[in-house]
Amino acid sequence: AVVSTQSTWGVENRRPSAVDNLIMEEQKRRLSEAGVNRRPSAAHILTEDTDSFIIGQSVYVDGVKPGRIQFIGETKFGPGEWAGVFLDEPIGKNDGSVMSTRYFTCEPRHGVFSRLYRLTREPIEGADEILNQCRRFGY
Repeated sequence: AVVSTQSTWGVENRRPSAVDNLIMEEQKRRLSEAGVNRRPSAAHILTEDTDSFIIGQSVYVDGVKPGRIQFIGETKFGPGEWAGVFLDEPIGKNDGSVMSTRYFTCEPRHGVFSRLYRLTREPIEGADEILNQCRRFGY
């Protein structure tokens, strides 16, 4: 990977330094612990109207995994607004805490964090099949 940096002479392309690599690995680890879907499909917007989501509401993470919103707000592991969801089944990544910061409380492997636009109010088409794969192979 090439990191683009701004210098006084314009844009300079250079290989990532050891520090850059450590920072990138730490960010990946935080997002993994949060249970964030980092696959390319995660960029797809599933819900436009995210302002109406409320704590306690039943939702489907990625349109597939059923649970209830337990947290909405900013986190230390990634910029922007996140939803912390208590999943109905142990197919999550955490217990509501990430990197020693507690955002909500739930049973181990029942917690996951998601961008609000990745939540749906109803399951997407094919959700049952995808959910069965999650149960069989993990998150």
